[in-house]
Amino acid sequence: MAVENSKVLIIVNNWGIEETELTRPLRDLKAAGAQVTLAATTLDPCETVQHDRYEGETLTPDALLSDVQAADYDLLVVPGGTCNVDRIRVNEDAITLAQEFAHEGKPIAAICHGAWLLVNAGLVAGKTASPCRYTAGGHYVDEQLHVDDANGFKLITSRKPADLDYFVDAIKDALN
Repeated sequence: MAVENSKVLIIVNNWGIEETELTRPLRDLKAAGAQVTLAATTLDPCETVQHDRYEGETLTPDALLSDVQAADYDLLVVPGGTCNVDRIRVNEDAITLAQEFAHEGKPIAAICHGAWLLVNAGLVAGKTASPCRYTAGGHYVDEQLHVDDANGFKLITSRKPADLDYFVDAIKDALN
């Protein structure tokens, strides 16, 4: 499979998404030819923030979390933003999607606080990751990018927006 033939799912809550952690992968992957779906908890506009404090760009979701299935996609992206992830990590549809991606052996990419969803989904244990420091059951490394193939699925993690070049490149590599 190549990036231009791939289907990528990005999942978010409708508020509090770190702007660049959503818009960079979304736009870069679309520009590379991937079919990208933005799924949210509701079909209301997705309001991003900059540094968890300042108003960011607003985007329209393509689908509801409850209406998408891992079987229809090649890779899952979970952007950060503490407010976004604090809500999505307890959303049963988001937890189920992440678990389905992992059980199907499909790559999951999470940046910064995005990995909190994976913790709640029980997918971090036995993995090495480089998101923000909360990796309950996993091993944290302070790296711009870490890719872990343990436990049957590829986990791509980065720490913060400054690491987006590495993060997006690793997503593209995982799709090739």
